[in-house]
Amino acid sequence: MDWLQIRDVDGTVQQQGFFEITATSLVMTRQVSLETWTETYQHIRSLQKATPWWVGDLLAQGEALFAEDYASAIEEMGYNVTTLQNYKWVCSHIIAQDRREELSFSHHALVAALPRDEQKLWLELAIENEWSTAELRAKMNEPVTLDEIDSIEPSTEPEEIYSEVYSIDLSYSELGAVWSFFVKHEAELTEVEKAVMQRVEEAWNRI
Repeated sequence: MDWLQIRDVDGTVQQQGFFEITATSLVMTRQVSLETWTETYQHIRSLQKATPWWVGDLLAQGEALFAEDYASAIEEMGYNVTTLQNYKWVCSHIIAQDRREELSFSHHALVAALPRDEQKLWLELAIENEWSTAELRAKMNEPVTLDEIDSIEPSTEPEEIYSEVYSIDLSYSELGAVWSFFVKHEAELTEVEKAVMQRVEEAWNRI
């Protein structure tokens, strides 16, 4: 981070930079260009977004390593224990490769309790539709209906069912809505709807 000025413990400057930071301040040490100023903001913003993930992963690994000493250790960290536990819980429920840099930690917290496939689905939909956390929460809570299901005539022949199912052309957002609907109502599905569910699952697995 060449934008950052770094001092040794005795105060000697070890790296010349444009900004010097402390726990409570950021001071410009020399004139900067608009480009450098903007890049510095992006660096700081990325650190801010990453911090909950770093803290959560650190806590999860610390709990596994230190077991009995873990609880007392986090109480001595001087930070809200509930917040720390929330960071750890989210990180423990969403694996690293499924986390989306485009979204906030709060987006991920909303889906953390869901099965992995549903987590990936909702995060992808949030990115595609540019949903805020409030919008994602609302979408997850609203009832979902699917007109395409009503258009399929019941059939006793699997070949006919699959012919009808494969004729449905779903957009990515519709695919997500279908899968969410089926997960919530799986126990009540008809044979036709189960065939649609299998088709949707096959499509989702190809994404």
